[in-house]
Amino acid sequence: MPVENEKVWEIPRPNKEVATEISAAIGCLPVIGQLLLNRGVESAEGAAAFCNASLDGLHDPFLLDDMERAVARLRRAISCREKILVFGDYDVDGISGTALLVRELDLLGCSPYYYIPNRLVEGYGLNKERIAKASQEGINLIITVDNGMSSHDEVRYAASLGIDVIICDHHEPDGNLPAAVSVLNPKRENSNYPFRELSGVGVALKLLTALSGKLPQNLDFTALGTIADIVPLVDENRILARAGLDMINADGKPAAGLLELFRVSGLEGKRINSGNVAFQLAPRLNAAGRLGSGHLGVQLLLTTSQALAQRIARKLDEDNRNRQAIEMEILAQALEKVENEFDPARDFSIVLSDSRWHPGVIGIVASKIVELYHRPAILIAMGDQVGKGSARSIRHLHMCDALRQCQQHLVGFGGHRFAAGLTVEAAKFSLYRDAFEQVCKGKLMEQDLRPVVRADATLALDEISSALIEQLELLAPFGNANPTPAFASLGVSVAGSSVQVLRGKHLKFAVRQGKKVLPAIGFRMEQYEHTLKERPLLDIIYTPQFNTYKGLTSIQLSLRDVRPHRQD
Repeated sequence: MPVENEKVWEIPRPNKEVATEISAAIGCLPVIGQLLLNRGVESAEGAAAFCNASLDGLHDPFLLDDMERAVARLRRAISCREKILVFGDYDVDGISGTALLVRELDLLGCSPYYYIPNRLVEGYGLNKERIAKASQEGINLIITVDNGMSSHDEVRYAASLGIDVIICDHHEPDGNLPAAVSVLNPKRENSNYPFRELSGVGVALKLLTALSGKLPQNLDFTALGTIADIVPLVDENRILARAGLDMINADGKPAAGLLELFRVSGLEGKRINSGNVAFQLAPRLNAAGRLGSGHLGVQLLLTTSQALAQRIARKLDEDNRNRQAIEMEILAQALEKVENEFDPARDFSIVLSDSRWHPGVIGIVASKIVELYHRPAILIAMGDQVGKGSARSIRHLHMCDALRQCQQHLVGFGGHRFAAGLTVEAAKFSLYRDAFEQVCKGKLMEQDLRPVVRADATLALDEISSALIEQLELLAPFGNANPTPAFASLGVSVAGSSVQVLRGKHLKFAVRQGKKVLPAIGFRMEQYEHTLKERPLLDIIYTPQFNTYKGLTSIQLSLRDVRPHRQD
């Protein structure tokens, strides 16, 4: 069972004076000003820029180190009709970045090849076998997307075969840079680029923008990878995600691949938002790569054939269902191990391994373990000699920094603040698990292990209106670092005596405060049924939203958390 830690509610102290000034300058309700303050926007000019999210706010791509060399080399390859290979990663970021480069280079008169490695056979990043084959095929230039920062030996091997490499990546450098023609990465040490948090597809977009002097056409691809990779949706990422979503939702018919992806996801004819990308589209695009090779995702995005797009979309949907079944089996096995091996009073981390586990799915399960137990979690699919692991973290622990401190027990690792991949020798698993636990104990305090529920502001129920919900959309798209707005209402009661439990896990009821009554729904919150029925006054955190049922639209509250009312 999950750790029963008391949740911490975080509600920023309001700054009514500044919030009112900001909201008045952009013609919004005062609470919108507070939401912008919570997101680091502290002026009327900043508020206007945030809400407009104009493409004019993108930074000069030539501020990225090595961009001049990358553009010069790519222009030479195009003018000399050299063979180019785009080498992507098997997740949505790599898939969409690969599709973007292939599509745009094709429009520039070049017809590049592309390759997505098989996760199970080849693993992550460049490999010498594919480089050797590229040499045999007459490839002169390889462009990586969403990988390459740890490919030191592979880049040297490519050079020995006369193949140049341009790296487009956004993972944390692991020390010295690979000896490539160009290493494009905003996280390079001492980089002058104004924004460190670009996705892999975002870096590819920067290369294309510098090459042609204008933005690529397929900003929809950029939105997919940026949102799916859970990079912070601020600054350039927010601009690109918003522009891409606008393109997806434009009146014109979407590309064949996207249209069929919408259909199998149940989204045909609906307005696509960042949540749809993260929870419905991305899992399907990811599915083939998790179970093997992600080339189908690239093929889906690039095809102009509706018939082929339909076949691929259905295959990805089937792969996603298979992935879900495998995931549930691994989760059950992992939870059993946690019950036997984990002591919440002692352990600051959860590190598990099993020879039965599928390496393409353990990252999703690790995320679920983090949600349930509020500890950094690492799951390792163990082989006879080595194990492939996926790591997920909590907000107070930088996962890559933690892995770096015990790297003497690892074959290799790489990733981000909240997610990483690693390889460990089977014989060193216990040493590594103990070392990682000690690192976590050195970096975390006990209060860091308590789950946190955040609200942007406290509202009375009578402050919730259609105008508020409409104005919240000015802050979209929502995601990492720009979360969906949430509010707290304190001292509410259940209206009437009816609390419905839908499908055994969802709660549906109404809340009252004074004369104001609003319907509320709590997805997967069945554990709060007794609290709702037994406590006369409650505190709730929720997101207000429109709900349309049988042609009628009304306001409802989508609950995040419920607790007995507190006077403090």
